[in-house]
Amino acid sequence: MIFKGAGDKVRANRTDAMAGGAPAGGRLGRTAIFAAALAFGACAVAAPAWAERIPDPAVALVSDGGIQADGTYRLGLEITLGPGWKTYWRQPGDSGIPPRFDFSGSGNVAAADIAFPAPERVSDPAGESIVYRDRVLFPLAVTPVDPAAPVRVLAEVSFGFCREVCIPATESAWAVLSPAAPADPAGAALIDAASAEVPVPESPGLLPRVVGMTAEEGGASYRIELEAESAVAPLDLFAEGPDETWRLPQPDLVSRDGATAVFRLAVGGVPAGADAAGAAVRLTLVGGEQAVEAVRTLD
Repeated sequence: MIFKGAGDKVRANRTDAMAGGAPAGGRLGRTAIFAAALAFGACAVAAPAWAERIPDPAVALVSDGGIQADGTYRLGLEITLGPGWKTYWRQPGDSGIPPRFDFSGSGNVAAADIAFPAPERVSDPAGESIVYRDRVLFPLAVTPVDPAAPVRVLAEVSFGFCREVCIPATESAWAVLSPAAPADPAGAALIDAASAEVPVPESPGLLPRVVGMTAEEGGASYRIELEAESAVAPLDLFAEGPDETWRLPQPDLVSRDGATAVFRLAVGGVPAGADAAGAAVRLTLVGGEQAVEAVRTLD
């Protein structure tokens, strides 16, 4: 089952916040959009004519039915954009706005755990970004406080969506879930497809894999060697610091020889007062049938 967005109330808040009291509505006014583009600077600013082509992004919750055997509900949180538009991964890259999820308005919810499907890397005049194109569905596991009672999920999502310009947005969606609700095969298929794109922890024999990570330039950069699924399988690498205050540059591909790829990770974007030595870096390997996550420690 698909539960659509909550409507104009949240979109009105978005417009008011960015336009300093501009009239509420489902679409940002031209002045608010232009101000947002200048403020966030994640994409090149075009002439005002592009305002007519900006889509109204939609947020929805997808459910596969009642409570699962493990005591959770399986959902997906879907963001739909217009063709050619993109939104961002949890680490957006050189520019962009990462998504933020707020479930505090929910009822009978003990925990709401979001998973991120594997993203892709794109380049534009603003630099390199890590994105989803057109549409993304985030798998969501909801744990109730009382498994025997219905659950009301209210998801408020703040995110950026970009094309010629980059727009900050806040949208919401809600759903009421019943423990005894029948299975929904269509919803389950959507959630299964998105879950298959979520990176899994590294394990012996699983490809792609990290072959080695070696400090260079006195620890100012790292050489990371990866093995792909095959000589022709695509492969990319993303890096994240210990928390969201770190803005590590994304690794650059140095060479590719058959199934072996070498990336270089520069150590930058370290928060003031933090020490890179001993920090845990999460590496996301994307390519082939399965994306993989690995954690390595900086020397």
